Amino acid sequence: MDIHISTIVASYVNNTYGAITTSSPIYPFIEYYELSYRIIGTIIMSIIFAVGFIGNIMVVIVVLRSKSMHSSTNCYLVSLAVADLLLLLSATLPTIIEFHLIVDEFAAGTSACSIMVFVQYLGFNLSSLSITALTAERYIAICKPMKAQFICSVGRAKKIIAALWLFGLCYSAPWLGLSHTRAKTNSHLEECTFRLERKYYLVYYLTDLVVMYLIPVLANIILYALISRSLYRSNPISAAFNVKSRFISKSSSTNSSHFGYGATLQSRMQVIIKMLVIVVGLFAVLWLPYRLYVVYNSFLEKRLEDIWLMLICRTMVHANSAINPILYNAMSIKFKRAFKKLCSCQNKR
Repeated sequence: MDIHISTIVASYVNNTYGAITTSSPIYPFIEYYELSYRIIGTIIMSIIFAVGFIGNIMVVIVVLRSKSMHSSTNCYLVSLAVADLLLLLSATLPTIIEFHLIVDEFAAGTSACSIMVFVQYLGFNLSSLSITALTAERYIAICKPMKAQFICSVGRAKKIIAALWLFGLCYSAPWLGLSHTRAKTNSHLEECTFRLERKYYLVYYLTDLVVMYLIPVLANIILYALISRSLYRSNPISAAFNVKSRFISKSSSTNSSHFGYGATLQSRMQVIIKMLVIVVGLFAVLWLPYRLYVVYNSFLEKRLEDIWLMLICRTMVHANSAINPILYNAMSIKFKRAFKKLCSCQNKR
């Protein structure tokens, strides 16, 4: 596999992995990953897939089944969970299988190659869009309370999410035509790779870096800075804060019971923002090595070919799709209770 996220940086690496692979003496063009690499990679990715798949499924179920969880913020969290599920199914699971195949082998055909690459990028793009939309919704709910009653509603959130998914589908659609399978050099095996010469993809990767990573990260930083200023300023205007409390509790996702008891509304909002800031921070940090790796190998003739570094980059990307449900359970009393209730119902059955 060559260009998709399951082989995250292989698109900019020669198919020569040196001592990290072993070759058959009978068929020298056939290479396998070393046993230690396969074992470590399989264990790590299997844990990520199991935790992420179960956790994100639980997020979707508890929000859909519980009326008390029907809120605008939770709508965006469901969108994020579904996007993470797409990545886990189209990238993490194939990666586990890939560890035990011939290096770069792809036997499922061109259609499967194109669809898998498309779904992987769709999942990543929707994660970025969902996180940014969630931050914008929190900004409006907290800093623009008069507008919140019209914008921060479940119905409006569903429409925004539908628009984000439509945009994500259109934005990711080119990958259906930009990837295919072709025969490997000196081999009858096929690999999933670029349809055109790699130099033509540089503009696309740079555009993707700006549109789906740098702009969302910067937008989130700015919006959370404004939110923090509103929440932490020393002399809040009580009347405005009372207005906020009405609209936040009614229309925005995080009613006051969402994050504990006995605390003031402002302290609860601070906990909410801390959780969402961590979500954004993890997204930025865990995707950064992959982005830097791609940019580095795009411009320099001598490319990085360290397969263990590749594994680290891939692990961080996949982990980002598994960690959010753990965070919700740790910081949200309402999510924690909903998760426990769901598990207890399953045990009774």
